[in-house]
Amino acid sequence: LIILVNGKIDSLQSALDMVLLLSKEHDEFLSSIQQKLWQASGEIANCPGECLNAPITEADLKKLEDYIDSLGEPPNKFVRFTNEKSIWFNECRVRCRELETLLVKIFREGKLRPEIYSYFNRLSSLFFMLGYKSG
Repeated sequence: LIILVNGKIDSLQSALDMVLLLSKEHDEFLSSIQQKLWQASGEIANCPGECLNAPITEADLKKLEDYIDSLGEPPNKFVRFTNEKSIWFNECRVRCRELETLLVKIFREGKLRPEIYSYFNRLSSLFFMLGYKSG
């Protein structure tokens, strides 16, 4: 399961690379998310402490929540993503949700810090809102 989870993180990072290529609007924040994904992957794989120099923390969750809130209210209707940038943000959201479903088992077994699980949960909301705002 750990190998599968890290493969899904890698897949998410690949989709996020495409978003960063297509848009510079949120590149600083999205680049910081790339760093957190890499750190989460290492932590999930039980990487030795020296490779975890910036693990996901409550402060990271707060930053993520604040960024999502800064994007405004979510729509109260079905959303179609119709341009390249919004489609790639949606692809990030879908990959994040797939990853989140795999993390449930690890989380329930007590092998995943709550901050990491919550981060991925909120990350899919960020990608949704960025896709919505890009449409």
